[in-house]
Amino acid sequence: MPVAGPMGPCGPEPPEPEPEQMIRVLFPDGRVETMPLEEYLRAVVPAEMPALWPQEAVKAQAVAARSYAQYAIEHPRHPDADICTTTHCQVYNPAMIHPASDKAIQATSGIIGLFADKTINGIFSANCGGHTKNNQDVFGGAPVPYLQGVSCPDKGEQRGHGVGLCQYGARAFANQGYTYAQIIKHYYTGVSLGSITGPPPVQTSTIFGMVFNYTGQPAPNVRVVLTGPSHSAETTSQNDGTYRFTNVPAGTYQLALPDYGVVRENITTFPGQDLKIDLTIPAPVTVEITRGPGLPLIVGDWGTPNVSISVTPPQGGSFMVMTGTKLEYGPGGFEFYATEIGIYVLEIEVYRFEIPMNGQYTHLTFRKGVTPPEEQVRLVSTPMPRTQAENILQTELETNPATQGLFKVLPENR
Repeated sequence: MPVAGPMGPCGPEPPEPEPEQMIRVLFPDGRVETMPLEEYLRAVVPAEMPALWPQEAVKAQAVAARSYAQYAIEHPRHPDADICTTTHCQVYNPAMIHPASDKAIQATSGIIGLFADKTINGIFSANCGGHTKNNQDVFGGAPVPYLQGVSCPDKGEQRGHGVGLCQYGARAFANQGYTYAQIIKHYYTGVSLGSITGPPPVQTSTIFGMVFNYTGQPAPNVRVVLTGPSHSAETTSQNDGTYRFTNVPAGTYQLALPDYGVVRENITTFPGQDLKIDLTIPAPVTVEITRGPGLPLIVGDWGTPNVSISVTPPQGGSFMVMTGTKLEYGPGGFEFYATEIGIYVLEIEVYRFEIPMNGQYTHLTFRKGVTPPEEQVRLVSTPMPRTQAENILQTELETNPATQGLFKVLPENR
């Protein structure tokens, strides 16, 4: 069972006032608010644990939530914010603020869990079922020394992931007379309690810019992904086409629009540097297929020489063809034999085309930035009695705005 440490049976004295710690909070509507950490906790602690539970349990929850939040400040969980208001991070609900939880927050003001003099990730869950879980068994990754499984006095049914502090177990310990310090040290093996001081701020960078479509207009709602060896993030372009990544550590990154095959490599940032990088969605490319007599070839003109084409025949395998090797078709001309029956897949730059083949000579015409007019057709039914046709026309087709005026009844010989 937990034993009180050298700080005394009631935990450490609250530290001397420090400069107010601030936290950036992401709301579901995309808004980010910066607020004092202690004020943020007022809406978190009672949303995560009933405020009228034993005071020592609520204090333990306050320390766990503060540690979790401080860890998020040091390791932001979102591109433009430290933490969010949902169960993805910690639940934030100002409507739950209560004098009892306020008292617990004030009694532990500024106190966090530390392991090797670093802020712990104060993970918690509702009920571990009698024994907490190892972090690596639940979340994967390397074992975290202070997030290894321990016994728990509450033997209820497991609710939540079971890693770190067990809220029902904390209540049971508090009912047995344990202090919040003892509870914290039981669930987070090897931790000490201390105040928020933190290392000197690390200078980071901002990568920002615009996403344009192929006509040069701002493109909203486009996924933008930043990937690096030790930091990755994802965002979406705003209504005006802008995107922004903040708190980017120094390093070399890849910036991509994954839904459009756009990739910018070897983007290097330095501490405190801001980089503006605009990204453009490539123009759509359609292909017009023309058949003719001759050998079973696929030929065409991409318009640009020295571009690799990956070709995958119907029966699998693949080979490469270079544009500009058959100038009789144009500056980006190419040709290759296509003797197999079925679908040939051509991958050119960021584009993919499926070309059905049946042993014919096939010429491909690529149209960039335009969509050819769609073939006009008629919708023809099977023959039926006129009364039945008129009934369908009047009761179904003419009453639907989408089909109103599009159909009429004609004799079968028409």
